[in-house]
Amino acid sequence: MSLIDQIFEPGQAVLSGPSVLVVDDEAAHRELTSARLEIAGFNVYGVADGYEALKLIKEKKFDAAVVDTEMDKMFGYEFCSAARECPSGKRLAILGISGNLDFVDYKVKWKEADADLVLDKMEINRCPYILEKGIYSAIDSRKRI
Repeated sequence: MSLIDQIFEPGQAVLSGPSVLVVDDEAAHRELTSARLEIAGFNVYGVADGYEALKLIKEKKFDAAVVDTEMDKMFGYEFCSAARECPSGKRLAILGISGNLDFVDYKVKWKEADADLVLDKMEINRCPYILEKGIYSAIDSRKRI
């Protein structure tokens, strides 16, 4: 039995960091992002589309949302705009994630939607720490609003 197993009960969180909602219609990406964030100490909840995410932010408190840009039911920046209309979404740190940031249009749409940060998926894959740092930075910025 490991030292961690001796100290903590099964299912008990070892670290209790900020709560993050991961929104991505591709299950593999959602699960990978969620796993990376959980290892880093975040409390993570994942959903497959913007509509589910909007429902959740009205029911639960999240510190941040990591949202894919291109999803079937709702683009990430559309979720961001809708979230900003909700009282619970005004202080939510929202990070847009895209594999196609070469398209200036996406950057503009995220900015117009009031996203706190937009990151490239390839950069995150090369250096996962970028996402963690981005989340903390965005949460800190939102607290000042």
